[in-house]
Amino acid sequence: MEWLLQLIPPRQPLLVRYGVSTAMVALAFGLRFALQGRGGPYGFILFVPPILAAALLFDRGSGLLALAVAVVLSTAILDWNQKADVHIGALATFIAVGLLLVFVGEGLHRALERAQKAERSKGLLLVEKDLLLREMSHRVKNKFTMILSLIGLQSRHAQPDSRAALEAIARRVRVIASIHDQLQGAPRDDNRVNVAEYLEDLT
Repeated sequence: MEWLLQLIPPRQPLLVRYGVSTAMVALAFGLRFALQGRGGPYGFILFVPPILAAALLFDRGSGLLALAVAVVLSTAILDWNQKADVHIGALATFIAVGLLLVFVGEGLHRALERAQKAERSKGLLLVEKDLLLREMSHRVKNKFTMILSLIGLQSRHAQPDSRAALEAIARRVRVIASIHDQLQGAPRDDNRVNVAEYLEDLT
């Protein structure tokens, strides 16, 4: 997990944080059209990386802005004359998952900031820093489990179209969680990941 310490930029002005967050969501929105519907019936999964990245790189406000922009853009292109109740259910689930992602990203951001300060000040021993990173990783793993549980609960009562979209989201979240587990399990001395082992677990 130490490689993540390099991802956190220094504190940026509000305009930069919100501008970059909005640009990432706009890029995902453009990708949705480029994929021509291959991102699922709603394309929500394409907004997951920018929402998580905004909260991780900047702060909660940036993550919430990214989520709000994603919801507005998604709402604007839906046909509300058909399946309005399905759309509302799908959007509500996406908002709930998006909020959890924002809090996951923010928690990870704060933990990384603390570890970064400890690295700079040399105030923590290596063992203490390692424990901090392990605790942070455990919390992130718990959040992924919570997200998957929420999606599973919602999919049980969803319409077939929404259920398919929710199952697709759940599969992708599981892949992200699996990547996190593999990176966390990388040896501390060289921070390398056994790709063959990871692909075997994934398939």
